[in-house]
Amino acid sequence: MIEQTKIRCTWCGNDPLYVAYHDDEWGRPVFDDKIMFEFMILETFQAGLSWLTILRKRDAFRVAFDEFDVAKVANYDEKKVVELMQNAGIVRNQLKIRAAIHNASRFIEIQKSHGNFTNYLWAFVDGKPLLNHPLVQADLPVSTPLSDTISKDLQNRGFKFVGSTIVYAKLQAVGIVNDHLESSKYVNPFTDFGFKKIFGEEASKSSLIDFLNALLPKEDNIADLSFKNPEQLGRSEAERKAVFDIYCENAQGEKFIVELQKAKQNYFKERTIYYSTFPIREQAEKGIWNFNLSAVYCVGILDFTFDDYKNDAEKNEVLHTIKLKNQHGNVFYDKLTYIYLEMPNFRKKQEELKTRLDYWLYFIKYLEDFQSIPSMFKDAVFEQAFEKAELAKLGQAEMDKYEYSLKVFRDNKNTFDYAVETAFGEGMLEGKLERNIEIIVKKYPHFGIEQLAALTDLSVDEVRRILKEHKVL
Repeated sequence: MIEQTKIRCTWCGNDPLYVAYHDDEWGRPVFDDKIMFEFMILETFQAGLSWLTILRKRDAFRVAFDEFDVAKVANYDEKKVVELMQNAGIVRNQLKIRAAIHNASRFIEIQKSHGNFTNYLWAFVDGKPLLNHPLVQADLPVSTPLSDTISKDLQNRGFKFVGSTIVYAKLQAVGIVNDHLESSKYVNPFTDFGFKKIFGEEASKSSLIDFLNALLPKEDNIADLSFKNPEQLGRSEAERKAVFDIYCENAQGEKFIVELQKAKQNYFKERTIYYSTFPIREQAEKGIWNFNLSAVYCVGILDFTFDDYKNDAEKNEVLHTIKLKNQHGNVFYDKLTYIYLEMPNFRKKQEELKTRLDYWLYFIKYLEDFQSIPSMFKDAVFEQAFEKAELAKLGQAEMDKYEYSLKVFRDNKNTFDYAVETAFGEGMLEGKLERNIEIIVKKYPHFGIEQLAALTDLSVDEVRRILKEHKVL
């Protein structure tokens, strides 16, 4: 069971290596040159890869690089480079291997001029760690003026693979910068339990109404809702049933399906269309009926993005509203509406929030990171939502359900990093990229073209070409 006081920064997931690194190392001040050199090597090899991949290979790196003995590494010759390139336990990238050897000599030069490397690095902050206490994970920078300064100085001294982003990661690793969030105070709304706690209970109805009204035109705003049975049976035993996250109805009989989708699915659009048939069919009256239907709305809150858009503007939008239209682009039928919210595309900062929907999306995306209710949320609806989401208000039975739900969420989140390591691994470095794309798509069909492109530094068109050539697409 996850201890309530040990709910961690959201980036560390649920992998034991990540959890141990988060709890015992990340952000803890380091004053040992050997550890400083270890992180310099590991951060060099991490460039472009998942840090979890490096952690899983850490022991192999330690053996391969002589326990991170800087003097020994500085004396590596071509024979050793060949040996390292044949070592399947590490990341076999020749540029990074040569950079690690080259940097060892530069590291020793700083030791000679400053007494040790630790003195050199800590002098940039006068020996005092920077405690940033970020409000939410989104506030964490990838580089800062400090990392820019150190990066430039290291480059002037001849170091390689020391860009500002890599340097900032090292500063976090050795505790010069502490970017830890405090233990979570609120539930993660991307868990099944958290989402239904905030929006799917009778006591949460005002939050659901306010959220849906933020999505709808004013003339369609909802005054009241009643929850309906989310489990919809098919018309026969053989017909597939549907289980909605939230299913409700307003005073006019209009139906609302609200779905939270955490993992990418190849046919999620088809699934929502299938779901919409249930509230349509249940309106059919026995006997004589004039087929007058009440409106049906399907709302999908997605922790991923679709990858079949035709242009960048459409691809980067958060809100997508779909209705049945004719060939002239005019609405043919206005009582069936699909609304998709692509949460990864929501990148607004606190000062950029304008609409009620902006505030709800910010709330959903960053709730788990808040330590208190920000002043911008001090109205009755949001105060109630925060109260419902507060972990301290959960009884033991509810806490057990939440912890299980959180574990499922984090396990799914870790699948992506694991797939990168097992399916891609070193293939990208050894000319096996096309084959590994084929493998990963077959093993993890919910990965989209956009995700594959981001993983491989290929364009979307190049990934699509590879998939077509291998008859995967």
